[in-house]
Amino acid sequence: MYNKIILFMLLVAISISSPSYSAESTLYDLKIIHPDKGFVSTDAAEKWDQALICGNGSTGALIYGQPVNETITFSHEDLFLPQAYPKKQIPLAQHIDKIQEWVMNNEGEKAGELIMEIGKKEGYKELIWPDPLSPAAQLLIAMDDGKKVQKSIRSVDFETAEALVAWKTEEGVYHRNTFVSRSDDITVVSMTSPDMAKINCRFRLANVPYEENKEWGEELGLNKLEVYLYKQIEKTTVDANVKWLAFTTKYRQNWQGALGGMAIVSKVITDGVTSKDDEWLKVSDASEVLVITKMKVCQDFDIKVIDELKEQIDNYKPNYDTLFKSHAHVHSEIFNRVSLDLNTKSTKISSEKLIANSSFENTTPELVERLFDAARYAIICSTGKNAPTLQGIWTGTWQPAWSSDYTLNGNIQTAIAFGLSGNFPETTLAYLDTMERFMDDLHNNAKILYGSDGIMVPSRGSVHCIANHFTDEYPMILWTAGAGWTSQYYYDVYQYTQDKKFLEERAIPFMTKTAKFYEDFLTVEKDGKIVYVPSYSPEIGPLDHPTTITANATMDIAIAKQLFRNLITLSKETPIDPELIKMCKTMLKKLPDYEIGEDGALREWIWPGLKNNDTHRHASHLYPLYYENDPEIMASEALKKASLQAIENRLDYRRPKNGAEMAFGIVQLGQPAAHLGATDVAYECLRWLANSYWRSNMMSTHDPDKIFNVDICGGVPALIIDMLLYSEVDKMTILPALPSDWAEGSIKGIKARGGFTLDIAWKDGKLSSLKVHSLAGRSCQIFYGNYFHNLVLKAGSTLELDGQLNKKVN
Repeated sequence: MYNKIILFMLLVAISISSPSYSAESTLYDLKIIHPDKGFVSTDAAEKWDQALICGNGSTGALIYGQPVNETITFSHEDLFLPQAYPKKQIPLAQHIDKIQEWVMNNEGEKAGELIMEIGKKEGYKELIWPDPLSPAAQLLIAMDDGKKVQKSIRSVDFETAEALVAWKTEEGVYHRNTFVSRSDDITVVSMTSPDMAKINCRFRLANVPYEENKEWGEELGLNKLEVYLYKQIEKTTVDANVKWLAFTTKYRQNWQGALGGMAIVSKVITDGVTSKDDEWLKVSDASEVLVITKMKVCQDFDIKVIDELKEQIDNYKPNYDTLFKSHAHVHSEIFNRVSLDLNTKSTKISSEKLIANSSFENTTPELVERLFDAARYAIICSTGKNAPTLQGIWTGTWQPAWSSDYTLNGNIQTAIAFGLSGNFPETTLAYLDTMERFMDDLHNNAKILYGSDGIMVPSRGSVHCIANHFTDEYPMILWTAGAGWTSQYYYDVYQYTQDKKFLEERAIPFMTKTAKFYEDFLTVEKDGKIVYVPSYSPEIGPLDHPTTITANATMDIAIAKQLFRNLITLSKETPIDPELIKMCKTMLKKLPDYEIGEDGALREWIWPGLKNNDTHRHASHLYPLYYENDPEIMASEALKKASLQAIENRLDYRRPKNGAEMAFGIVQLGQPAAHLGATDVAYECLRWLANSYWRSNMMSTHDPDKIFNVDICGGVPALIIDMLLYSEVDKMTILPALPSDWAEGSIKGIKARGGFTLDIAWKDGKLSSLKVHSLAGRSCQIFYGNYFHNLVLKAGSTLELDGQLNKKVN
């Protein structure tokens, strides 16, 4: 820690005349420097969702940044509070023929009534939510010197995943540093004073108090449900002596496979005097305090886990710098794989000023550049063995919005959106790992609901993926596109990595099971074309239509087409059952063509009489342009124009509402626009995302300044990358949607399909250089404006091109 103080003094000596530092005198007074990649904030958190975030993918910490009375709330990727024994799927398969008949006759509301009736018979008394992500405990830190804080600041370094709180009293300057170790899976807190002032403080581990989440519960009427969940916590114990704090929770609701409880242990290491003050551990007259905390969640909870955690903590060297160096080495390698430079002016100002200086009308490159880093940081810190939930791995409430589950009809796909192109495949693989752990549920969903031997990914999940969340208004069990959507990620992992083992052992088996579902399900035809029935476009129904249960939702059709095309493509590279490929080719020909509505927009339902309802947050009908552009769209100027009109119609709904609810829906508009080369439209989407959904802790929200949510932490970097690179396995387009506001800049380390890594630089709005590294030695056509290069590289080799795609000569 003292090495950092010495480093600060050296850097100040170098940069003391810098205008940015003189303008930010607080940094100098508090003896800290602005991180190169990160931020400082002048406002401490009043609530958990304003706190700084740290995490190692498994354990999360929310640091409020209060100098005198600090709160650090711990969480864990597996800590889903047991709510109720999982309800099995309703036996729907025997009724599918009747449902199809009703929908074909435009009587889909009868299907909604039927599923509710069956649910009631099966004991479904209310809408079932997945078990919610819940907080573990809080580490409370109280300063005992009684001195008034003269100034303070809080900060996060994205490159090292370290949070800092610094403040000054008449006694001197104090620093409190925190990180969650990637190498050791511990949370480390250090308290020091660069002025050598003595530290007098108290520590306590405590339960997170119940507070009504009005942003969520009041709006959706779930306060009663939250109280029910909170009361399920059976027992908490707190133990403190001269160096240890312990906190345990055992859950009342317990069944085989459910979470039984969790334990947290903290060790306080100091040169000061320690004593016990009720449930507090008191430290007096110290020059340095180190707190090491470790957590474990258990299915079979036993109080002996406390001794196990103490033994593990005792094995760590009690030195902050040593522990930090080990962690930072791992985290920084991940974070620094990719970098964006928009040739910005100094951004060494507070996050509050950074946000205030930008607006939708004048979006600053400084903010865009910083959000690119902040967003990636959040997803990196919340990706462990599981993919990020709606809130990543963080929560400070017992009542998280939508249970902070895995919402599988758009949210999680947006959260992991930059994973492959942004050189962080771990988040994509974590999602696929999660789905594979639930394979039995996916099989049962398909069998019990549809009588299929394939698989069905539901709309929601947390500790299971049983399709049991539905109402007649939101008939989620009739949304059958989830496995097809997931299959695209299997396909894309191979596209980006060229990993044949992954392709053969994981991708093709999953995709084959999904295709089997479609073979069993898509049996209705009309006029020689398959009718996808029942069909459901997530969370929306046609305009002036009595039900959301329909036929031929464009998303459903597009995902099925995509899966069949992908399997056909892969069959040319590796052996796949010829009968399966024959089926794919037959069904691909029979699926309905995309259609254009009377308003000139791409239709959301390819079924007579159903009109688009554009006053909505989702934009699922644009799925054909989410990933590699659908060839059917690209072969038709009319369909491309209709797709842009569909984007425009949804933006018309959002513009008067400051971007409107559900930010990830803007990503669903922005990426297709970028893929079509519609620069102004893509940039408008990014401007809404950048200016309406971020707080001073540099964390995103679901709605404008409402509901802590990580969706667009994946979506923002994905959209930025898509504006700078579009790729298919055998071709790529450079700078397809470069805004004029980004006249000069570069992006390094991004990935393209086909196994390529790219560094792109531009100046005066034009490409200046391109570096391409080939992983697998595939050929690729590169396009930039009117320029073209036919790339042929050996595996492991690199080529540098100039702004006209000519080979550079050194």
